[in-house]
Amino acid sequence: MKKLLKTPCAERRKNSTIKIFILIDALGWAYIKDRPFLNSVAVTKMPIKSILGFSSGVIPSILTGKYPQEHNHWSLYYYSPKTSPFRWTKMFSLILSVISKSRGLRWFIEKISKTIMQYTGYFESYLIPLKQLYFFDICEKRNIYTPKGIEGTQTIFDVLEQEKIDYKCYFYPLKDQAIFLKAEEDIKTSTSSFYFLYLSESDAALHKECKDASTVNEMIDFYEKQIYDLFKAAQERNSKVDLFVFSDHGMAPVEKSFDLKNGIEELGLKIPNDYVPFYDSTMARFWFFTHSAKKAIDTHLIKHTYGRILSEKEKKEYGINFENDRYGETIFLMHTGSVINPSYMNNKIPQGMHGYDVNESQMDAVLVSNVEIKENINDVKEFFNLMIKESNNVRINEPGHHTARKVKILYFLNSTTRGGAEEHVLNLLKHIDKTRFEAILACPQELLNLLEEDIKPLGIKTYPATIRRWRNITGIISFLKVLNRERPDIVNSHLFFATRFAAPLAKIAGVPKVIETAHIREAWRQGVKKMYWIDRIFYSNVDKIIAVSFAVKKYLSEEKGIKPDKIEVIHNGVDLKRFTPGKIENEKEGMRIGVIGRLELQKGHKYFLRAISELNGTIENIKCFVAGEGIEKENLMKLAASLHIERNIQFLGYCKDIPKFIQTMDIIVLPSLYEGLPLVALEAGAMGKPVIATNVDGSPEAIIDKTTGLIVPAQDHVALKDAIAALLKNKQQAYEYGSNAQAHIREKFSLKKQLESTQNLYMDLLNRQS
Repeated sequence: MKKLLKTPCAERRKNSTIKIFILIDALGWAYIKDRPFLNSVAVTKMPIKSILGFSSGVIPSILTGKYPQEHNHWSLYYYSPKTSPFRWTKMFSLILSVISKSRGLRWFIEKISKTIMQYTGYFESYLIPLKQLYFFDICEKRNIYTPKGIEGTQTIFDVLEQEKIDYKCYFYPLKDQAIFLKAEEDIKTSTSSFYFLYLSESDAALHKECKDASTVNEMIDFYEKQIYDLFKAAQERNSKVDLFVFSDHGMAPVEKSFDLKNGIEELGLKIPNDYVPFYDSTMARFWFFTHSAKKAIDTHLIKHTYGRILSEKEKKEYGINFENDRYGETIFLMHTGSVINPSYMNNKIPQGMHGYDVNESQMDAVLVSNVEIKENINDVKEFFNLMIKESNNVRINEPGHHTARKVKILYFLNSTTRGGAEEHVLNLLKHIDKTRFEAILACPQELLNLLEEDIKPLGIKTYPATIRRWRNITGIISFLKVLNRERPDIVNSHLFFATRFAAPLAKIAGVPKVIETAHIREAWRQGVKKMYWIDRIFYSNVDKIIAVSFAVKKYLSEEKGIKPDKIEVIHNGVDLKRFTPGKIENEKEGMRIGVIGRLELQKGHKYFLRAISELNGTIENIKCFVAGEGIEKENLMKLAASLHIERNIQFLGYCKDIPKFIQTMDIIVLPSLYEGLPLVALEAGAMGKPVIATNVDGSPEAIIDKTTGLIVPAQDHVALKDAIAALLKNKQQAYEYGSNAQAHIREKFSLKKQLESTQNLYMDLLNRQS
């Protein structure tokens, strides 16, 4: 019996120890110390001191190994009117005072603010008074579970990326159950050795029902079972599995609530003239603009026995001694079990709360592992060092080997017909380097149907997605679900009609980078439709624009006002293996002229028909073939009949085999009114066919006049007629143009060159190395 050879992939899957880190939000030591939680695998089980604050500050400490004053994340909001994402609302403060309780308005303000500022992190305004929103900025501007998620500070994900360790990370908005399922699937199928799971639903459950023993037991049993299942799946792949389950803080039962806010307001001080407050659930923070306001509020707070003002010494001990008091000059901390109600976070009293003094045992986090932890772990920030140490053990020992995860690209089209832009995307889907990139397509179902035969063999993920207007809530939600499910590294939309929806929605969903591929000059936009300042608002969500020609770049920069350095020209390319000259089996009769393109006004078919009508009778045996579908088909057929050339013109409809069609033609004509960079001109040239095209936009970049074809004025059927006649009468000239075109296209416009440039742009934009 022959021995099966082990592939390098199989060897890596077998030899690399699997490291699993599971962060369960708010799972305090008090909830597991007296129960057999993971006892069948645990050799380490201990309480760990937390860090003062909420998850918005504690989790960044876990991910960086630093205190809040070092990484600058603590409470979610801090005073900073100049940088506030809500600063645009200041002009509407009077209106917001009147309709302050509108949930719809709050949602609208949040979405607009997050989109404008391109924040990708957790973003929620809770119950902060709408008229006061503009005072505050948010610390979590980026998704902290991705590389470069915390500005100015290195996280565990930056280290994993730099060390080229193949890892997987899972976090909200995925539900905890979905995270476990996805992680288990990846463990079974991928070569990754480092897995990080952040489970957030435990926090909400304990806030709501921590006093209900049966609910708490059910929750913990759920996590225990899921962890065991995940651990078992990892062991089936590899007997070497190191498991680390930990939390950020505990959760204390709430016994009392106090209306601190009302007492402060009764002092008669003015916001913002005297002070600005922020009422978290377990602490109140104040910024002062008059000495009298500070004295009055501090004096008032000292009288209360349900909390205390943190001293400067305590701020230093807790690691929250921020420069410029960005999180509050005076910080009043509630005693454990007491909450401020109402607050800016909630107007209902929860059963459980955290954010109390970390010296209270109820705030202790946990660490459970099947690995004996010999190091002394003083607080939760040292989980970072533990992850760093363990990550060193998963590096592959093969020299120069790197198993970086694939970059995930989601392509979005908003069109329902198949044309040049759609063929462009199809080429990317077919030929992108599948060892480095995972391509996904989202587009209307009508287009998916047209592309089905080409896409099905590729085995890529596709999603039906259509957004025609901003009021199409169903389409928007559907697209956001796709983004949240796939979590692409890049969304690459094609044409502005797709970008105007995809770009802001991608940023809302936390997609790191957004690219538009601009295919055309939008000549149809006239009057109010040329208000390009609206376009620039949408383009603020786009990180890079690929222009398919220098003409398109000129249009974007000079007419739309986009900065030139944001635009990169990458010419369309031709698959030279597919578009190569071949032999014609049957000798054709007469000269054959082909036009390829959607039957729309842009393509200028009517000028071609008029040109042929004037040639009719002057040159014998002319046969014309129009390939394409579109809304103008009926009108064009009527025009051909009225010009008495219907016998000379065949409308073929959609042409599946474009190379075969081009091969049977003598001349290809492009009578367009505007173009980006006509793919048909490149394909025809690659097959050695002369092209007659109009002098619009990118066409002269593809066709060299009187060398590879002829360029004529747009909307001039007489000039078009003369050019066609010239090549029909001089077949040798037509042959020379075709031969020159083949050499020109193969040198300048290969698909290989387009792919290399596009893939390099993707990687440069992500600051990642292949």
